Amino acid sequence: MENKTSKYLKYASGEIILVVIGILIALQINNWKQKQHNIALTVDYLDDFKKDLINDTIIFNQALKRANNTIKNDKAILDAQDIRLISKDSLYRILRVHHSMRIYQINNATYTKLLNTGFTEAKEYREVFNVISLYYTVEYKIYGEYIEWDKEQTIDMNDSEFLTYENIDLSVLNKNQSSNLDDNTINEIINFITSNRFRNRLYADYTRKERVVNRIKLQKKLASDLLKLIDSKLNI
Repeated sequence: MENKTSKYLKYASGEIILVVIGILIALQINNWKQKQHNIALTVDYLDDFKKDLINDTIIFNQALKRANNTIKNDKAILDAQDIRLISKDSLYRILRVHHSMRIYQINNATYTKLLNTGFTEAKEYREVFNVISLYYTVEYKIYGEYIEWDKEQTIDMNDSEFLTYENIDLSVLNKNQSSNLDDNTINEIINFITSNRFRNRLYADYTRKERVVNRIKLQKKLASDLLKLIDSKLNI
């Protein structure tokens, strides 16, 4: 009886050990599959971040081109020896060259999605995700403040209060009418362009734009550096 009990216990113990080993193996396999899934999902996120950053770079280039053109035009007006020599058609361009950078926003759709899903990146990619987090929090906020500042301060040539100057409403100056303006209206417009009010606003506009341009250049570099880091982690 004792021999049978001993054999039974050994058999039961063996079965338990086999079951435990099976469970451990199953857990290992499951953990491995989960890890691989997490890595694959992380790589997908990195690919999406790359797309966003590439689009951001295109946006930055467009913003720089537009801002630099505005700066160039502002300086040309301020440096002009005689505004009266400017053609009627050119008056339209002089008063319509001011644009804020409000449309040149950073695309943070992927980062927002990542936060909303509660996703945790694979530890192999933690370093790059820390840099990504910095880009879409601290740097994103600073960049946005510059864009908002420019939006609030840029001369709005469609603002009726600003367009109205003494006896003339400058809103009449458009592409279709600029060549048909009479001499009196032209003189009024020139008086407006040469007034301290307009020139001070123009000076403030281009000096602000220069600071915004520097920030956009920095943001472009940050995006470029982040793209390179992502590529290095993806072994591209």
